[in-house]
Amino acid sequence: MAAVEINWNPEEKDLRWFAGLQILFFGVVSVLLWRRTESVALCGILVSLSLVAGVAGLIRPASVRLYYLGWMLVVFPIGWVTSHLILGVVYYFVLTPVGLILRLCGHDPMLRRADPSATSYWQKRPERTDSDRYFRQF
Repeated sequence: MAAVEINWNPEEKDLRWFAGLQILFFGVVSVLLWRRTESVALCGILVSLSLVAGVAGLIRPASVRLYYLGWMLVVFPIGWVTSHLILGVVYYFVLTPVGLILRLCGHDPMLRRADPSATSYWQKRPERTDSDRYFRQF
């Protein structure tokens, strides 16, 4: 299973969320663009297109399905790279050092260290007689 997948058959609820969020997203983008370029015409066009697509999507979600799929195809590589990068960073810069530190300190929580004098590695557990535990498995 991939960390990021494209939803090829979005439900109406997903399309409505997308329409509403794209109004918000392009509103913020247009404000940032206006602050940087001071081009009112460009920001007006961006806000107008965003409002038209967003309101159409909120009223009739099926009308923005192709727009949604196109957007997902464009941003899919960004999500794929980001998710794999974050997983790699967590593994190599968090889990690996923690494991190395625990090994250097001699911590062996799974009792995997070889003991040549041991006759068996079997761990005795107390026997439980309570039959109600079968109904509470978790």
